[in-house]
Amino acid sequence: MKFNLIQLNLSKVRLLQMGFLLIGLLMFFVCKSIPEETVIIGKTMGTTYSIRLSGVSLSENQIEEVQAKVDSVLDVINQQMSTYIPTSEISRFNKMKSKKDIKVSSGFYQVLQKSLEIYNLTDGAFDVTVHPLVKLWGFGNQRARLIPPKDDRISSLLSEIGSDKLQILGNNEIVKSEPNLEVDLSAIAKGYGVDSVVDLLQSLFYKNVMVEIGGEVRCTGENANEEQWRIGIEYPSSEHLPNQKILDVVHFNTKAMATSGDYRNFFEFDGKRYSHTIDPKTGYPVENNVVSVTILSDDCITADAYATALMVMGKEKGMKFIESLENTECSIVELDEEDSFSIFQSSGFGKFLKK
Repeated sequence: MKFNLIQLNLSKVRLLQMGFLLIGLLMFFVCKSIPEETVIIGKTMGTTYSIRLSGVSLSENQIEEVQAKVDSVLDVINQQMSTYIPTSEISRFNKMKSKKDIKVSSGFYQVLQKSLEIYNLTDGAFDVTVHPLVKLWGFGNQRARLIPPKDDRISSLLSEIGSDKLQILGNNEIVKSEPNLEVDLSAIAKGYGVDSVVDLLQSLFYKNVMVEIGGEVRCTGENANEEQWRIGIEYPSSEHLPNQKILDVVHFNTKAMATSGDYRNFFEFDGKRYSHTIDPKTGYPVENNVVSVTILSDDCITADAYATALMVMGKEKGMKFIESLENTECSIVELDEEDSFSIFQSSGFGKFLKK
């Protein structure tokens, strides 16, 4: 298998010695002058979003009009796919214990369809039906767990897990073969949201766009300096701190990038760390030393889902999978027992890094 390996020693990094393993995205833009650019910032999906429209300088009223349209799109997605909203479409779907055909919205249907496609491509590593296990392990929207659940409870829930128990019928209709089946789209909904906002902005005739939601990003055209967009991958740390170090800087004109990491969302018990990334085949948090995955793809919904899938698949299987795809690259970070990490890059990832 052909890929790039970079080894770094982090034994002197105090935060990693404390056990924090965060890889995130940091957006930054280097300007030679003061170019025309419009920046729009807001909140959605329990996080923030940022938009940059390069080559245009909108008035306050124009910005308000654009942001109202963006917020409208994101509000619809939230009402469809947020498990934190009791009345959302996904919440109602999860509460519905039935094998009858169900008519759903086109957006919800589209994301489920994509989820099943990636489930099959990744041999089940990406599985949106792990929601009951996510809740059992305390990583859902209930009280955090302090101790691992019982083995027999995990085994019992595994019988209700599996995207093969969800069938796409067409005409926005779906059916559960397992009445207790539940879905959680948190590993793909932000990517879908990014793509939806990019589509909206392009329909409004903005060609040079950067859209970011919670660290997932997609760009089109050029930045305000008429250059490639430059997106930074943040150096590992435990907190969102100003002036964070940059692990890598990725350069591209039209591409999407998403990162999934084993960072804040975890708990420890008897000296063992339990990650929020659940292996849908075992029912337990993954244990493969992968602390971060960054995916480059043509759209953000794919990048978002693949990033989670590779966290489950691990380095070897994940890298082999990415190398089999076109227009898709990855960077995988592994941590060893000596507080050092290695960065493994797919064979085409380097062309997006300018030295």
